[in-house]
Amino acid sequence: MSALSGDACGAGASNMPVVGIGCAPLVGLFGVQDMARRLKASLGGTPYRVFIVWERLADGGEEWVDVRRVELMPVEVRGLADVIIELTPSGSSFEGEVVLMNISPRQVTQDDLLGRMEGAAWDGDGCRFFYEIVQHQICQGRAEPTRLRCVPKGHPELRTARAPTGFMIRLIDSGIARGRHGEDRSIGAGEQPEHNTWDHVGGG
Repeated sequence: MSALSGDACGAGASNMPVVGIGCAPLVGLFGVQDMARRLKASLGGTPYRVFIVWERLADGGEEWVDVRRVELMPVEVRGLADVIIELTPSGSSFEGEVVLMNISPRQVTQDDLLGRMEGAAWDGDGCRFFYEIVQHQICQGRAEPTRLRCVPKGHPELRTARAPTGFMIRLIDSGIARGRHGEDRSIGAGEQPEHNTWDHVGGG
């Protein structure tokens, strides 16, 4: 039989497809890893919070409102030191990319990370999706850390055996106009007072 038939050297049981890994030992370890990584975050070992946000334009096009907001836990942010900040009339933007790692497949799916809502692209008129990265507040009373808004640069990769495990995805600047404190300026031009709106948001 020819190689084109798929039986070049006599395929056997070891060549049968694996059609499900949901209960496999390496996949089952994600629950343990999530607990360990959350403990690391609670001890101060994870200095950044990351949200994935779906927004819709409301009130006659006067305001963007959250439709869904999920804080990724666990997550690790890498590459911020390598980005170059550019100042523009509408605020600051950055050149380069940020990498998110250790994202749990128990919490979010590939569709979530690409901004799809119930399997459909969230790209209609008046809809937008982005990642929001903000440093944990270390000392109370200081100005709120600037929030970075990013969008996916590529496809998320899920690793189950090779470190770092979990999803990883590369992000670039979203290009959404914002002020010095990270406030949205894509509609209005004026800066708003600082508010720590999302201090108590914990998940989807």
